[in-house]
Amino acid sequence: MSQPGTYVALLRGVNVGGARRVAMADLRDLVESLGHKRVRTYIQSGNVVFTTDGGSAAHDEAALALGIRGRIAERLDLDVDIMVRSQRDLEAALAGVPFPETDPKRLLIAFLAEAPTKDAAQAFESIGAPPESAVVVDRVAYLNLPNGVGRSILAPQLERRLKVRATARNLATVRTLLEMCKG
Repeated sequence: MSQPGTYVALLRGVNVGGARRVAMADLRDLVESLGHKRVRTYIQSGNVVFTTDGGSAAHDEAALALGIRGRIAERLDLDVDIMVRSQRDLEAALAGVPFPETDPKRLLIAFLAEAPTKDAAQAFESIGAPPESAVVVDRVAYLNLPNGVGRSILAPQLERRLKVRATARNLATVRTLLEMCKG
C-alpha cells in the first residue's frame, strides 16, 4: 500500500470573469467526499490542497484529477479541466525558477499536462517579446511578465505554441500553495 501524499488540484478557468462559478466551500466538500483529508482551498481561482490516504491510485495525478473532475461534473454540472501536482512537484517547480529577481506576481508558473516536444519548447522560448521571457523545463513553463499578464504577448500563446494543456499561477500563489502543503 502506498504512503499518504499531499497534492494540489489546480482547476482551469473557474471563477474567471463571472463564468463557471465554483464556490470554494463546495469544492472542499466534494474533494472530501472522495475520501481525501486535510482539504483546504486558496483564493477563488480553484486551488485545492489535500492529502490522500495511500492506496492504489494515491500517487497517480491523472487518477486524482479524474476523480475530482468527475465529482464536479456530477455535483455541479460543470466540465472542468484539472491538473494535479504533488508537493514534491511544487517544490521542484519553485527550486527551478529561472528568474529569481522577478516580482512574484509577475512571474507565472504554468503547469503543463505533459512535457512539450523539445522543438516546441525552444520555439516558445525564442519568441521575441521583450521585456518578456520564458523557460520551459519538462512539465513546467516559467513566464517572466514584467508588464503583467493582461499585457502579455507570451501568455496567450502558451498552449497553442507548446501544444499542451496548461494552467498557470503566479509565483506568490505557488509559494503559498506549497506552504499549505507543508502546514
